[in-house]
Amino acid sequence: MSVNLKRIKGERTAQGLTQREMATRLGWTRGMYAKRETGFVQLGADDLAKIAEALGYDPDKIGIFFKPSVPKRD
Repeated sequence: MSVNLKRIKGERTAQGLTQREMATRLGWTRGMYAKRETGFVQLGADDLAKIAEALGYDPDKIGIFFKPSVPKRD
């Protein structure tokens, strides 16, 4: 599985948050957040947990931010 960065961005924008507002919730700069949201910097497990919490998700619901990365069989 891999982190679905489009889902993170989608959840943020659905809540009407800018990258700057999201970064403020996390105690980061906008640049730090933007680099993670766009995949320029790899998103660690701790960062993902913080982002999910900042978006109002319980830790047991963090699975929505993953996508399967297993190739399909023919």
